[in-house]
Amino acid sequence: IGRSFIDFVHPRDRSTFASQITRGLAAPRNVEMFCRIRRYRGLASGFGVKASSVNFLPFLLKLSFKNYLVLQATPFHSNFKVPNEVVTKPVPFTTRHLPNGYVDYISTETVSYLGYLPQEICLKNILDLYHPNDLGYLRHIYEVIVKEGVVSRSIPYRILCQNGDYLRVETEWSSFINPWSRKLEFVVGKHYVVEGPANYDVFHTPPPDETILKVINEMLTKPAEVAKQLMTKRCQDLASFMEGYMEE
Repeated sequence: IGRSFIDFVHPRDRSTFASQITRGLAAPRNVEMFCRIRRYRGLASGFGVKASSVNFLPFLLKLSFKNYLVLQATPFHSNFKVPNEVVTKPVPFTTRHLPNGYVDYISTETVSYLGYLPQEICLKNILDLYHPNDLGYLRHIYEVIVKEGVVSRSIPYRILCQNGDYLRVETEWSSFINPWSRKLEFVVGKHYVVEGPANYDVFHTPPPDETILKVINEMLTKPAEVAKQLMTKRCQDLASFMEGYMEE
């Protein structure tokens, strides 16, 4: 009591939180947003500053503006319970991206499947989330999308989760082409998870030492620069195809 609520919001989410508050004050309305809130350590530690790392939990916040600000917070958890979980009855999640690949919308269900909050993933290029070894197949998918507008169902391919592991999905694709300019405006993917990631906690953030070891192992198995160049070229080729096809 007596402390500012924003002190408990994850530093990377504070600008988004402050922006929603400012909009709500200017034009009062009910607002929903995702953010990570600092986890209470217990009676012995409370919210005090300690040497150990601070843990945050993702929440869906419902903000209402009347005489004062009211927040209703609902915690979000990973949809997976075990490593590489086989999903038999998946609830689909939706993403939408522009011709240049940048994500501009995700459905609420995406958060519990991939671990990204909307303000994080909407700064990413969808091509960076695809597994490098699946880009060849996905180029074919995008060729069909721009020619026919839809793909009924893909074969399983991999999408990167926030925790650094991949899950496998099958996707139904659709697109919108501007009837006047005849250019591709956006691509929508309705994704069905068939297998979860090796680390089933999609909100887990690997500690720095774990991340470093993972990088070292990758360098030992494949020259890092060669792999990076290959992935970059595949992404550029796919992005150029999506943008260039509709300009012809």
